[in-house]
Amino acid sequence: MLSTYFKPDKTPKEIAAECAFTADGRLVWGSLKPEGFRFDRLVRMRNDVEITRHIADPDLAVILAVAGGTHWVVATGTTWPRRNFKIADPWLGDRATMTRYKNDITAAAYFRRV
Repeated sequence: MLSTYFKPDKTPKEIAAECAFTADGRLVWGSLKPEGFRFDRLVRMRNDVEITRHIADPDLAVILAVAGGTHWVVATGTTWPRRNFKIADPWLGDRATMTRYKNDITAAAYFRRV
């Protein structure tokens, strides 16, 4: 989804083929080197201020670990006044809010346009 946002558009399979994974199948974040944007950092906690800042800047993006850290969604906006995050969910192929995942964010991966 970030590849589509930042360009060039690549499929998850194409991106995964370029990445390294641990023996148990977890992504080695530093191996992620997509065209058009770069991985900035992984934070294993929720920081609403930083997530909101990345949503507001067209040169930044953030994906959120949900469902106990087993699934990732793209943060696309916020709802007010509840401060609930809008998300694009690649698994279901739709858009929703974090209410779908009981607002459970266990980590955030930050990216920037290059």
